[in-house]
Amino acid sequence: MVAGDATPSPKKHKRGSSARDSIDGNDTELAFPRDVDLDQTPTRYSNAALYTSFRPRASRSTSRSPTKSRSTSGFSDRQSNASSSARRKFIELPLKEEGIVKRELSDALTDQDAPAAIRSMLQKIRSLERCRGVLCQSRRDDPSFTPLMRDADLDDAVYAVSKDHPASRLTAANAQEIVADARRCFLMDHDETVWNADVHNMLLRMVLRPATGRQARLGDFSLCTTASVIKDYLPEGEAEKKVDFCMYINPSADPDVGLQSKIDALRRALPETSLNHTSYVALCPFPISVSLETKRPGHDLNGAVLQIGIWQATHWKMLRRLLSWTAPERLRKQGRVSASPEDVGALVNDELAKLGALHGVLIQGHDWSYVATSPESLDSLNAHSLKTVLWLQKSFGQTSTELGVHQVAAFLEQLNTWSTQVYWPWFKRCFLE
Repeated sequence: MVAGDATPSPKKHKRGSSARDSIDGNDTELAFPRDVDLDQTPTRYSNAALYTSFRPRASRSTSRSPTKSRSTSGFSDRQSNASSSARRKFIELPLKEEGIVKRELSDALTDQDAPAAIRSMLQKIRSLERCRGVLCQSRRDDPSFTPLMRDADLDDAVYAVSKDHPASRLTAANAQEIVADARRCFLMDHDETVWNADVHNMLLRMVLRPATGRQARLGDFSLCTTASVIKDYLPEGEAEKKVDFCMYINPSADPDVGLQSKIDALRRALPETSLNHTSYVALCPFPISVSLETKRPGHDLNGAVLQIGIWQATHWKMLRRLLSWTAPERLRKQGRVSASPEDVGALVNDELAKLGALHGVLIQGHDWSYVATSPESLDSLNAHSLKTVLWLQKSFGQTSTELGVHQVAAFLEQLNTWSTQVYWPWFKRCFLE
């Protein structure tokens, strides 16, 4: 049994029409306005609707789970049809109001309009490609790394410049175990579920759950193959998509002792009491930060891109909603008692720009690649936009070699650092202060 596997949760009894909660100690009406079109932009809302705030009556999603296993009969035809369907979908998506526009990550390093958060991740990958800062400093005097240093022709630049620099903390034996398991999965032509259990889950556990005692970790991960998104957050006209793993924040590990009461008040006001865009009960108390989608070697990469694209577009829509719902109170604290729709829209776009990007990982057999999404606030005609930009894609490691495993581990450490030091502080400032 794979740790963290998700099962659909039972539906909850219908709540009352409103709740009076307080996030910061002041009584604030937190009943989502039923007369507001949830798919309008923030700038189209009325002041009255905004001030009654943020509790949509979301029913738990009952969409059918994407099938993760298929019979061998007709597999190639179905795979080809699925890939063609995903390609057709990407032709239609840019035309929709809440659609997805594809961009190449290779453009981001030279495009000054690309989010700084994405450029920072690409710079990390560039360093890893050059074998710089791959291993943590504590491995410098470890004799078990001598064969790797010799065989891969590495020098001292492979070690991190400081102990706080995100780098692989795996032992030599850890990397060798992952390579052996990945090789077995490849040679036996295992399905995605076996790759997830024997390789991807094990590597994520080694990186994100090191043996450091029983204390709670601020950054963690979960298998989430059955986690349904909340329908109110799904981009208009799109079918539900799921991903295989996610990285999330565990607020109980935050040292702020006064944080839990604010979290409880916020959760009471949110659909499915969820701090993320899913209705999966086990994940509801945790903000999701990074998403990972997996496929077996050679299988439906276009489908994986579509899955993570729509999943993260749903995440962005949730963040827009929460920012819109909380904006009037935040503006009031700034001295603007009567906030206009334009004021709210400007605050939403400004905060999304400060976050910059949501990061993701596509895994196809041995190969691990970085993807990201960012909000398109203005389109090519300088008009307000609700689209999501999907940035594709940059390889950062593979599980076919020990060095490749350490490169994957180092980048996962970077993503975890972003989750705990960027996403979580942003989330707290926007929704819990």
